Amino acid sequence: LRRGDVNMRTKFVIIEGNHAAGKTAQTDALAKALRDHGVDAAAWHHATPVDATTPFSAALHYAHQRAEIVAWCEREGPDVLVMDRGALSSAVVARTLTGGRKRDALECLVIAERAALPPPFLVFVLDATDAALDARITARGARRTKVDLDARPWYRNARLLHEWRAVQVDTTGDTAATTARLAGMTLVALDRFDHRE
Repeated sequence: LRRGDVNMRTKFVIIEGNHAAGKTAQTDALAKALRDHGVDAAAWHHATPVDATTPFSAALHYAHQRAEIVAWCEREGPDVLVMDRGALSSAVVARTLTGGRKRDALECLVIAERAALPPPFLVFVLDATDAALDARITARGARRTKVDLDARPWYRNARLLHEWRAVQVDTTGDTAATTARLAGMTLVALDRFDHRE
C-alpha cells in the first residue's frame, strides 16, 4: 500500500511522548472530552508485550497491534480514535540506538508502517520538565531506564516533531488544563469547536 490508499472514516489522534508525560491518562481523558462535545470518539491503548527482548521485537509487537486496530476501524471504528503511541515512538527508540542492524531494522519497520497505514489526523507529543518526569516515575515505584532518558531529547527535537507534524504539549501543570488544551486543538481541527463556549 502507498500512503493514502486506506480510505476510512476514522481519524487517528496519536498521543506520544516521554515516559511519565501522561500518555495513558490523556488518551482516556481526551476521548471522554471529545465525547462530551458530541464527537463519536474512543480511546485505545497498546497491550504491553509479554516478551519483548529487543527494541525491534517490542516495536514489531506494537506495529502489529496498530495494523489490527486500523483493520477494525475500516470495518466499524469510531469517528475519532485516540491512541497512546504510534510509529513515532518506534522512530524515537531507533534514534536512541547506536547503529547497526537493530537500528536499521527498526527504521525499516517505521518506514513500512508509515507507508502502509493511514496518516494520523493529529499527533500530540506530551512532555514535562525532567524534574516532573522523574518525580512521576518515582511516585509510580518505577525506575528511569536508559532508553527513557535517551528518548527525552528526541521527543523534544524540533526537526523530528516537524517531520511528524506533531504538536508538543507541556504536561507539567494541571492535568485538567492539559486535557482542555488537547480537546480544544482537536475540536478546532475537526471543525467542531463551539466559539460560544
